[in-house]
Amino acid sequence: MSSFLSHISVKYQVGLLGLLGIIGLLAAVAVFFQGIEKFAEQQARLDLAADQQFQALRLDAALLDARRAEKNFLIRREDRYVERHGRVLGRADTMIAALAASLAGTDTALAEKLREIGAGLDTYRQRFATVVDSQRRLGYKETEGLEGNLRAAVHAVETRLKEYEQAELAVLMLMMRRHEKDFMLRLAPKYIEDIAKRKVAFTALMAETGSIPPATKQEITGLLNSYQDAFNAFAATRLQLVEQVEALSSAYAAIDPLIEQVFAGIADAYEATQQT
Repeated sequence: MSSFLSHISVKYQVGLLGLLGIIGLLAAVAVFFQGIEKFAEQQARLDLAADQQFQALRLDAALLDARRAEKNFLIRREDRYVERHGRVLGRADTMIAALAASLAGTDTALAEKLREIGAGLDTYRQRFATVVDSQRRLGYKETEGLEGNLRAAVHAVETRLKEYEQAELAVLMLMMRRHEKDFMLRLAPKYIEDIAKRKVAFTALMAETGSIPPATKQEITGLLNSYQDAFNAFAATRLQLVEQVEALSSAYAAIDPLIEQVFAGIADAYEATQQT
C-alpha cells in the first residue's frame, strides 16, 4: 500500500484519504439508520401486540358483563337486563371484528377462532332471546302471564267453593294447591299427574254431594277445568324454560375454550415480542 501511495502525489493522497473518510461516514450513517429502522419495526410489533392484548382484555370484560346480565335477568326477571345484554353483545361483536382484522396480519389461526367465537355468540344470543320469550309468557311477576292466569283460575274455584262448606272437597282442593306449589319448587313432572288425579277425585266426590246445586256443580267443574288448563300451560312452559336455560349455558360453554385459546395465544405473542 505504501509503495502504491509513493507513486501518487501528496495532493491525490489527501483527496483519496478524504474520500475514504466520506465513505466510512456514509457507512456509519447507513448502519445508524438501519438500526433506527429495526428499532422502529420492533416498536411497531410491540405496539401491535400490546394493542391486541388490550383489545382481548376489553372483549373478555364485555363477555363477562353479558353473562352477568344473563344471570341477573334469570334471577330478577327485569327487561333492563335484557337491554343491557343486547348492548354488551353488540359491543362484543364490534370488538371481535376489530381484533380478528388485526390478527389476520399476524396470526390467521387466532383470527379464525375469533370468527368462530362470533358465530357462537350468535347462537348464544338467539338462545337467550328464547329464554326471555318463555319467561315473559310465564310472567315477570306472579300476577302476570301464565302464572297470573293460574292464580286467577284457582282463586275463582276457591271463591265459588267457599260458598259451600264441604270439608272433603276443600281438602282435595288444598292438595291440588300443594302439588302446584311443589311443582314450582321442585319442577318435577310427577306433580302434573298428581293434580290430574286429585281433579278426578274432586269431580267424583262433587257429583255425590247433594248440597251443591247441579248448575253450580257444572260451573265449578268448568272453573276447575280452567285451573287445570292454566296449570298445564304454566307447567309445560316452565319445564321448557329449564331446557332452554340449559341450552343457553351449553351455547356459551361451547365457545369458552375458544375464548381461552385466543386470549392465551395473544398473551403468548405479546410476551414473545417483548423478548425479541
